[in-house]
Amino acid sequence: MYFLWPIDNTNQQSDDWFSKYGGILLIILSAILVVAFVVALVFYFRVRKSDKINNTIDNPNEYLEAFGGKENIVSCEAKTSRLIVVLNDYSKMNEEKLKSLGIESLIKATNKVTFIVGERAESIAKEINK
Repeated sequence: MYFLWPIDNTNQQSDDWFSKYGGILLIILSAILVVAFVVALVFYFRVRKSDKINNTIDNPNEYLEAFGGKENIVSCEAKTSRLIVVLNDYSKMNEEKLKSLGIESLIKATNKVTFIVGERAESIAKEINK
């Protein structure tokens, strides 16, 4: 028991630091290893979950309809989580339909609209540019 906790035994006199504090050090290191293992497990399963997120779109025709049809789209380009679309006529674009499809927000500029769509930007652009 003397090894696990620093107890002053009159029968055993030792000036060795490890014999006095080795048990406490062992307990602290064990706790650190357990915490590191739990953090590694959480990180591993979180990464696996994010890998399973489906980045494909269910119905690309719904996006085309919301943009006002294929003939209304001049160009479409994906950049990270944004979709940059140049339209012929902005009045044909259905913003509410786009929001129901998962478009988080949009920014209208003079000749283009930038949509914040998340990780699906690349797959949406591929489907539109077919």
